[in-house]
Amino acid sequence: MVETKAQFAKRLGVNKSTVTRYGQAGRLVLAPNGKVKVEESLRLINATKGHRIDVSQLHGQNHQGLQNDATGVADDDMSATVETVGMDRATLQAQALTYGNKMLELEAAKVEGTILDKEDFLKQVGLSGRSYRIGIERLIDNLAPVLVNVHGTEARLETISRAVSSEFL
Repeated sequence: MVETKAQFAKRLGVNKSTVTRYGQAGRLVLAPNGKVKVEESLRLINATKGHRIDVSQLHGQNHQGLQNDATGVADDDMSATVETVGMDRATLQAQALTYGNKMLELEAAKVEGTILDKEDFLKQVGLSGRSYRIGIERLIDNLAPVLVNVHGTEARLETISRAVSSEFL
């Protein structure tokens, strides 16, 4: 099967420039019309990478020595890294739009009252804690004189249970 370099790049999931570099390094088998012979090229590429460190190093050394004819500057290794995959302009703009929309949703939820700011939340938690503390102190103050006159564990538990229910429930 024969394909253009662009189709071959799409098949491999790489940039067209990577396929061009494969050709410069002698890792492509080209038909007379300049198109890529797919099966032979895939075999050659697979044979010259990975476990064949000596061949990969040789290709790397040859690549380093090449000069760009137009500028006289050595070619840069344009291989994709984990950090740069998918970080093109369109992707970054889409991410900015997505996070902008999420911020708008959060602002709308704050206005509706379905979520609170951190400061408001901490204020409400503090108020709740204070009111529970005051309720417990009042319960202790009210129960202490009553429990002195109640005899028996069962009767005391019943008295405490009624007082807690009336205070907090």
